[in-house]
Amino acid sequence: MRQVSNPPRRTDSEPMPTDSVIQAEGLEKRYGETVALAGIDLDVPAGAILGMLGPNGAGKTTAVRILTTLALPDGGSCASRRLRRRH
Repeated sequence: MRQVSNPPRRTDSEPMPTDSVIQAEGLEKRYGETVALAGIDLDVPAGAILGMLGPNGAGKTTAVRILTTLALPDGGSCASRRLRRRH
């Protein structure tokens, strides 16, 4: 099993590494006073298969909605090879 580590923080001017297809740093989302995401860091290398597991209400769907541009993050940033978003 491959161990996942947090990617190093980048500045907005730095390009996304070419071996990553998805990155998220400090991704946050709130719905009123409910915190759906509290600072997710994610680095998905090219060719990887990503699975997100967790209990109901853990923020899996919210993270996917942000990564697919269906929702805006309240904090942090995310990028893919075709998209870069920050808040």
